[in-house]
Amino acid sequence: MPLPENHLKELLSRGFLRLVASHAGFIAGTDELDFGTDITLSHVSAVAEAGDRIRYAKTGFAIEVQLKATCERQIEVVDGSLKYNLRSSNYNDLVRRASGQIPLVLVLFVLPDDPASWLGIADSELTLRRCGYIWRPAAGAEAVENIASKRISIPLTNRLDTSSFEALRQEYIA
Repeated sequence: MPLPENHLKELLSRGFLRLVASHAGFIAGTDELDFGTDITLSHVSAVAEAGDRIRYAKTGFAIEVQLKATCERQIEVVDGSLKYNLRSSNYNDLVRRASGQIPLVLVLFVLPDDPASWLGIADSELTLRRCGYIWRPAAGAEAVENIASKRISIPLTNRLDTSSFEALRQEYIA
């Protein structure tokens, strides 16, 4: 493996997020400094102009993403939900931003345990194995203190797909 495993996991998860977000009409960007946000997704839509011309522009809506990548051995699936130990500082960032104007969500990207199976390349397809899940703390969740991690539960139905970001956008602009 050309890169350390954790770096490769991070790069694959970023690539996955960028691909899914672009299909949903969002473009990904990063800040120069890391203050708890790994990627900002800005919504883009078509703007009709004179002469049947279409131009694309940012709408002003953005989603900030805290991105984590892990392997199957680091999660537990119980009663239709993923159980994952999230570092308490990351959990607290999400809780403190729960009512913010720009949503902050966690995307947990889960890879198989065997690094050799993560990525497949063929003439007709590119395969990135497993998937990502989107999570936000429940309303009224409180920050935690004096613990290293907080166990979170992500319903398997929160699998990240192209409709995930549009649903979040509709929730915030409504």
